[in-house]
Amino acid sequence: TAPNRPCNPGNPDMRNTLLAAAILLSNVTATAADQDGHFGIKGIGASACAEYVQAAAAGSPLAGRYLGWANGYLTRLNQTDAQTFDILPWQSTRMLYVLLGDYCQQHPDKSFGTAVSALTKALQTQRLTRESGVRQYTNDNGSVFLYEEVLRLAQKRLNEATGAGIAVNGNLDDATTEALEKFQQAHKLQASGLPDEPTLQLLFYPPE
Repeated sequence: TAPNRPCNPGNPDMRNTLLAAAILLSNVTATAADQDGHFGIKGIGASACAEYVQAAAAGSPLAGRYLGWANGYLTRLNQTDAQTFDILPWQSTRMLYVLLGDYCQQHPDKSFGTAVSALTKALQTQRLTRESGVRQYTNDNGSVFLYEEVLRLAQKRLNEATGAGIAVNGNLDDATTEALEKFQQAHKLQASGLPDEPTLQLLFYPPE
């Protein structure tokens, strides 16, 4: 996952967009590895989802082990899938935590590894399929680190969603900053003009 600001589920639109992503996740069947749809899961990933939910609710350090296992799984997928450079290019560990928790609450008897596998299928539309450099985008309100290709995708989405008509160039130019600020104001987000994670969540997973 790319380094970004943590998600903020307190905003009503943010809760709706996280819910939309969680519903998408809950309707996905995990990737099959053999002809019968079975695959071997090692380590803590073989634990039941209910155990992850319990650890997360208790604030146990064990929850960190689960997320470490998930990040290892995602890194391995990035390495071995010829169509993937980064499966979760802008989503933070906090968003991963929320989505896996939602899935596991709905499917307590499934393994944690199955939940992670389902996550990769549900969110693969946001993956990067080719290498992209990470840039630090800065203005007077702060800075974010983001793949340049993700900003291009965000610029394209801004044009689709708002008719902004900005250049899709991967640069945080004045026109892009202004379009981001207007979008953020419309959704009651901090109008930073930065492509931060709360903004990307609403761009890529708009509430219904």
